[in-house]
Amino acid sequence: MRTRRQVLALAVAAVAAASAPLLSHAQVLRNIPATAPAAQLTINSANGGTLSTGSTGIVRILLLGFGSSSADIRFAPGVRILSLDGRLLPTSSVVGQTFKVRYQLDLYQQLLTAWVVSDDDYKAAVAAQSQAQAQSQ
Repeated sequence: MRTRRQVLALAVAAVAAASAPLLSHAQVLRNIPATAPAAQLTINSANGGTLSTGSTGIVRILLLGFGSSSADIRFAPGVRILSLDGRLLPTSSVVGQTFKVRYQLDLYQQLLTAWVVSDDDYKAAVAAQSQAQAQSQ
């Protein structure tokens, strides 16, 4: 009887060990607000960067002013830049890099949160922003 329990325990342990790598490859669930605009973020220093919006008009008007497609932006205290797999990227370790992001600003127009997105997600967000702008005109 005791041997049967040991075999069962070993079988359960083997199944658990085999399923662990599968769980580590699961897609990370990220809650990006639908209102978060898309832009390209270049990290210039640990305290600031440049947002380039291209032709996403409503974001350009609100954040950058008329006729401008990029602007320097300061980072809010506690800024969070989240990678594709949900890891927090320290700004000091990614200086000089450019990411396609969706972002949120704080009340002082400083970057509060940026989610690094894939090329497909970025293109979809830009298309949605362009469509929303066209409908508002």
